[in-house]
Amino acid sequence: MHLKNNACALAHRHLLNEVLLLSQLSHSVHAFSQVPNNSPFSTYIKTMRNKCHLSRLANKVVKWFDESKRVSNNFDYRFTGKDSRCFLQNFMFLINAMRPFLKDGTSTCFKFHVLAYVCLLLRDCVSAFTRIHITNEQIDELEEKCRDYFILNCKFLTPHPTAWTLGIIVPAHTRDMKLKYDLGLGLNSMEGREAKHISICRYSKNTNYKRRWEQIFLHEHVSLIWLRERGYNRENPIRSCNLRYIPKRTTDNPDLFCYCGLEKEGLAGLGCVFCSDPLRLVIKEKVQKAACG
Repeated sequence: MHLKNNACALAHRHLLNEVLLLSQLSHSVHAFSQVPNNSPFSTYIKTMRNKCHLSRLANKVVKWFDESKRVSNNFDYRFTGKDSRCFLQNFMFLINAMRPFLKDGTSTCFKFHVLAYVCLLLRDCVSAFTRIHITNEQIDELEEKCRDYFILNCKFLTPHPTAWTLGIIVPAHTRDMKLKYDLGLGLNSMEGREAKHISICRYSKNTNYKRRWEQIFLHEHVSLIWLRERGYNRENPIRSCNLRYIPKRTTDNPDLFCYCGLEKEGLAGLGCVFCSDPLRLVIKEKVQKAACG
């Protein structure tokens, strides 16, 4: 879904801007090849390539840096579905890579803790609203997390239409889909079907003009989901229905990895250095106060 990709691109843009501010690169640096190896920016790019499986995105950031000479224009890149999954599963590696450069008690340190929580909420929201089957309890949880995500963006980051859409429209649309069709927004997802325009053209041949789109989507649902769930056309599995945004390491090894995806430190059962930090409680309290106010 485009909203998922746009929201991931927005979160990454906020993170990249903070990394560049933290790096404090000299004006004499005009290309990435001149960036010191021990710089936060260089560390960020290495982590993106080596641990996050985002080599294409890293190359785009380097190209943008070389061509823009760090002028005022923001990095602009259209995330793909694969980019979004890799980012949501591994964003904590990027944030944790900046930890050695952060000083406790500074506004920059607080900003990275905010971004860690924003990305965590975004991941949980995406994991919920991209489902085909969703329960009322999961929708209630989605509404709460979308609300907190929107408040964080308004209170600590730059407000953006994408954040408003995800925070306000997605929960209402998800509940409406559940009431009407007993299904989630994942029913509308076109991910994994690159030839969607050809399929829509094929479906439209046997439709009535007045009810064309309703019949197209009904035909698509029956062909791609309903029949396959009942054993037909199994040789072409629906890969987009099995996509994960919460990394498997968090569910397979909960004693070793925190829910955010970062490795735990200290005793088993405690969170990672970011999730167990007192700043997380401060941020949550500010969000709850804003929600109640």
